[in-house]
Amino acid sequence: MKRSTAFVGRIVTFLLALALIALSVWSIAYHYNVKEAEQVTDAANFESWNQLYEQSWYSYLLFGLTVGLGLLGLWILIANLRLNRISRVNVEKQGATRSAVALDQVADMTAEVLEQTPGVVQSKGSAIDNKRERIIRITTTIEPHASTDLVEAAHQQAERDIRTALPNLDVRTEYRLHVQQPQM
Repeated sequence: MKRSTAFVGRIVTFLLALALIALSVWSIAYHYNVKEAEQVTDAANFESWNQLYEQSWYSYLLFGLTVGLGLLGLWILIANLRLNRISRVNVEKQGATRSAVALDQVADMTAEVLEQTPGVVQSKGSAIDNKRERIIRITTTIEPHASTDLVEAAHQQAERDIRTALPNLDVRTEYRLHVQQPQM
């Protein structure tokens, strides 16, 4: 998540928490007949509140709030669910020259090599930047009767190959194994 998205998410969470705390304090105080809570209740109980829906601008206000808050909620949801994919990462800097590695290509090539393993139906690779942590994720789908020892050995060899190719790069590898549904 980007800093701007995290900042907006924290503000919305803070405001929501503040509103819920105020509502709970008011309801408890009103239950115990605290004078200030009754004053807040009396102030909010205007006769005009009961006639608000009859105003000509009320439906426009309601529509605008619905659309605005709905878009804000969708934006927060989408911004927090998407993973940041990465492609190139600087490995070394020697003087004015930088060496860059395409992690997504490393993930794709690793997945292609794993597809050569007997019993593997499909293998996909991706490179993700998740909260300042670089991840190479390999998702492998195998046949129901495939040898898991053979697939595990292939994953271990792929891990050694990645570590050999990227010795000084701080990257975490993640292997996900899916078993294909048996055909009836």
